[in-house]
Amino acid sequence: MEKDIPHDIWSHMVLDDISLAIDFSKSKFNDLEIERMVTFHSGGGCLHLMFHLSDKKVLIFHHTDEAEISYDKWESIEDYFNASDDGEFGFGWENMSPNYDDRCYKFDFEKLR
Repeated sequence: MEKDIPHDIWSHMVLDDISLAIDFSKSKFNDLEIERMVTFHSGGGCLHLMFHLSDKKVLIFHHTDEAEISYDKWESIEDYFNASDDGEFGFGWENMSPNYDDRCYKFDFEKLR
């Protein structure tokens, strides 16, 4: 698994939280591998942990104790970020794609605040 976690993120996220997110991913999508893990600050202190899965979907954990899986498949997490600039429903727009509620999960990040 490729990791792209800037050093300053460690002050906001503990290893236990990442471990729990990996375990959650394996329990929900046990036939998929995590190909890449990235953290992202979207502003206002909002932290997101993202896994690019082997089926090319993106699993996103939000600091709000929610997780969601992308509707579309993406070649990379960067493509997922840039999709909204191209009029597609990538990061921040999952609720515009079909079956949004079925693709959302509760995940309690106790320390990810």
